[in-house]
Amino acid sequence: MVELLPQGKIQRCSFSPSVSTYFIFLIALVWVGFIPWVLGVVGPLKDYMTLEAYFEAAQGPFTASQFNAIFGEGRQSEQLNPGFAGAYRGLLARDGRSPLSRLENAKAASALLNQAVVRDGSDPRWRLLRLTLEAEMPGWLGLSEHVQVDKAFLNRLLSRMSIVATGQTNERESDDWSKFYKKMNF
Repeated sequence: MVELLPQGKIQRCSFSPSVSTYFIFLIALVWVGFIPWVLGVVGPLKDYMTLEAYFEAAQGPFTASQFNAIFGEGRQSEQLNPGFAGAYRGLLARDGRSPLSRLENAKAASALLNQAVVRDGSDPRWRLLRLTLEAEMPGWLGLSEHVQVDKAFLNRLLSRMSIVATGQTNERESDDWSKFYKKMNF
């Protein structure tokens, strides 16, 4: 607000917004917050620690910002779930920009997946994810040493499942790893 004094001098007063100005600002702020939802950029949060989510992410390019959105900036969460951290890091190796970052991510992915298999070698998810990564690695990197072992393990487990066919599933098979393995045509 500006006032003219009788001598023609201008005196400046501080701006005091009204309640309606605050209300308009609040509405604008809320609208800007909903724009990503309206445009479909942000969807409902989903669980990225499933085979289905991983193979869905593998369909397109995968970036470091997506990795950080899943696992956070720190590397502590990678140690909590090394299987999926290794699998997603493998996607970073596939889609990396520089050859050096691709190599570093490939080595880290391999180490994390090996750690997951050492922790729980009877879980077919870790074997499947390691097989998926190592089957795509060039042989000269020396990171494809478990392909035959993992194939044999999964084939043996698949044949055992078809023989038993009890219809009961446990927590480990809740991701339905066998349908992803069958699609891979190894």
